[in-house]
Amino acid sequence: MIIRNSQPPQPILAISPASLDFGLVNYAEEAAEGHGIARLTIRNDGDRMLVGRIAIQVSWVTAYPPDFRLNPGESSDHLFTVRRVNQLTWNSGHKLGSDFIALINSNGGSETIGGYYYIDNAETVKKRAPLSPRIFAFLALGLLLTAAVLYFVFWQDRKITETRTTEQVSAFYTQIAETIHADIAAQLPTPTRTIVVPAAALATPARPGASDSAAPVFTPWIPGDYPNPEDFVRSYYATIAEGRLSDAWWMMSEKSQIACCYNKGVNPADYFAANWAGISELTVNYVFLQTENQNPAVLNAEITFKNEDGTSGQSDLQIEVIASSQQGTLLIDSIK
Repeated sequence: MIIRNSQPPQPILAISPASLDFGLVNYAEEAAEGHGIARLTIRNDGDRMLVGRIAIQVSWVTAYPPDFRLNPGESSDHLFTVRRVNQLTWNSGHKLGSDFIALINSNGGSETIGGYYYIDNAETVKKRAPLSPRIFAFLALGLLLTAAVLYFVFWQDRKITETRTTEQVSAFYTQIAETIHADIAAQLPTPTRTIVVPAAALATPARPGASDSAAPVFTPWIPGDYPNPEDFVRSYYATIAEGRLSDAWWMMSEKSQIACCYNKGVNPADYFAANWAGISELTVNYVFLQTENQNPAVLNAEITFKNEDGTSGQSDLQIEVIASSQQGTLLIDSIK
């Protein structure tokens, strides 16, 4: 005789425990199993796959994972956690909870579970976390960078100070040297020499194509009150050739003196005299007035010179002459 089981294989839902004990819960401490966390085990005691979901029925608890899918004989653990946001209103020492905190639905049946916990609002002293080694590394690096910056600033400041000191010392010695040079130049005697100036140099050479009669020279000043500009230029170089350099210095305008000899580190007149001191012979080849009725009067001139060291040269010059009403004479205003 054969007995057949007419019931097809079915999944069977089994849970453990039926009520969750969350233990003593303190809002100031992290939740842990037995202190705000409880474990629920779901098992499939049937012969087919068990599929279901946990439906939370209260606001103060969560479940993870909320779903399950189990083969015959398999089980899964699900953690229920008391929400910390609700703990702020708890009263210490009271048992809280409910017989129905979650509904477990599945194709193998349904179950309800409860859960309870006790509140502990006692203040707890939190342990300070030990300092990370990284903090010490960063502190050391910060100190090293600070020291490097301070050293760089100190080095730059020292370098600037040394540079300023060097410049001040250099300027001081330069000033001393200029003073000594000026004193020596002032004490030097005026050199005496015999310079032969050809008589022809003092005469006005005839212009090409000019007649023997002297041509009048017209300038903005009254000709009778001042020397002829061409003769004045010749007399200027004749004065230099004769060694009367101090007199030649005062035949120049202030503008010409500044352009020639100022800012040279010595007395300007001494500088002028020193420039001409090496000339042994000086000849004016020609001087021609270029522009009439103009002040300054423009003249073209050519001179040749011979130095005491045997060298010689020739210069083509453009000279400007002005009339000084205060001194009643002409003055060399520019030599180019």
